[in-house]
Amino acid sequence: MASIRRAWPDIVAVLNAGHSLKRVCECLNADGVAVEYKTLRAYVSILRREQNQRSMPVPDKPGSEPVPGPVVRVPPRPVPATSRPDLSNPMATAMEYLGRVRGFQNFTGEPPDPDKIF
Repeated sequence: MASIRRAWPDIVAVLNAGHSLKRVCECLNADGVAVEYKTLRAYVSILRREQNQRSMPVPDKPGSEPVPGPVVRVPPRPVPATSRPDLSNPMATAMEYLGRVRGFQNFTGEPPDPDKIF
């Protein structure tokens, strides 16, 4: 991992230039860094996550100035009236779930014919 971390800026540049990770793995092995493709893929994933976490803005601390940036406002999605839970009865959601019809149902209301059941 340390060898990959040292070569990370070069690896990113090569990947951004359009080369495949498989080709990067072949070049690393040719240069004496013995790494399997599966392992390199995992290391690259870890390093990309670390890089993304470093580039994320730090939450505002009390007394600091806010970081300027675009403000994205997402309107709340309307909730259909039928899916709102009954707040007066805490068991309403469970009772609604248990009351649903699941699987095959005999709609005639008669018991099944034992000769026709396989």
